Amino acid sequence: MVTASHNPAKYNGLKFTLKQARPVGEETGLEEIKLLALRAKFKAAAKKGTLKKKSLFKKYVNFMLRQIKNIEMPDLKIAIDSGNGMAGLILPHLFKRMKRIKIFPLYFKVDCGFPNHEANPLKEDTLNDLKNLMRKKKVDMGVAFDGDGDRVVFLTAEGRPARADFITALLAGEYLKKYPKAKIAFGVNSSRVVREAIAEKGGRPFVSRIGHSFFKEHLWKEGVVFGGELSGHYYFRDFFNADSGIFTMMKVLKIVAQEKKPLSELIKPFERYFASGEINFEVKDKFGIIKNLEKKFSDGRVSKVDGLSVEYKDWWFNVRSSNTEPLLRLNLEAKTKKMLEEKKKML
Repeated sequence: MVTASHNPAKYNGLKFTLKQARPVGEETGLEEIKLLALRAKFKAAAKKGTLKKKSLFKKYVNFMLRQIKNIEMPDLKIAIDSGNGMAGLILPHLFKRMKRIKIFPLYFKVDCGFPNHEANPLKEDTLNDLKNLMRKKKVDMGVAFDGDGDRVVFLTAEGRPARADFITALLAGEYLKKYPKAKIAFGVNSSRVVREAIAEKGGRPFVSRIGHSFFKEHLWKEGVVFGGELSGHYYFRDFFNADSGIFTMMKVLKIVAQEKKPLSELIKPFERYFASGEINFEVKDKFGIIKNLEKKFSDGRVSKVDGLSVEYKDWWFNVRSSNTEPLLRLNLEAKTKKMLEEKKKML
């Protein structure tokens, strides 16, 4: 797939997958591909390949609609920002067949220059136009997609972005109805409430390194049935062990319909802790600092799944290094706002 995901318009990239949508990551062949590309010497193929052009729109839309089969959808008004990305190609075909949902589309025309805003819904300033539309139309929910449509952010009727780890906790409950006692994956930077919500529903929490290739491998190899990241990526066994913003949207709409509650009420039970959000520090010695932190906080419960995580009874933190920049990324969470500020200042 040719994609730079949510990155600004000047970027481009390639995403490689094997058969059955299995990912190719750093530890599963991407380094080898990089070396081959850098050598720029390619042997002629022994057998010429084939190129097939096929429209999958109808099959894709039918597949998505099957996710809400036999579900009585309520009358809903939804504002959707496609960010001039790929989701805008599919959504009109999908909602045309969902008669009880009225959508207010924003930036559905595909434009690789992203003229209206960066197609990265994690940046809250990119949601301003969507929030304005939501206020104007008095909608029940907002949805924003990134450039290639694999990430999604949900907004409550009040225009408040729902935290991705809360959506993970919400969807975990749905999947544990279908797969009792199953493993549910979440990133090291997700709220403690995700682990608690999974355990409360009888599931088995599975902590993962950050990154789509790691999550997808967990679905293939570890028996994980669903996983979610703070980045807005969600991974599903019943979506080919892969991620999809549109598939996630359909699952959330299904829960809204079944529970007959607005999104704000559905995620309210997960508002148990106070989180810092991701804080980036530019440093010279990333790994030296992590080593020092491990010594300083050795009295806590230490984990090294991804960077350094340390847990205490009423608070925890994770610090990990950026793969591409001289940055350390810090996430912390505490039981009270006062404690959060104290620990943040200390760290």
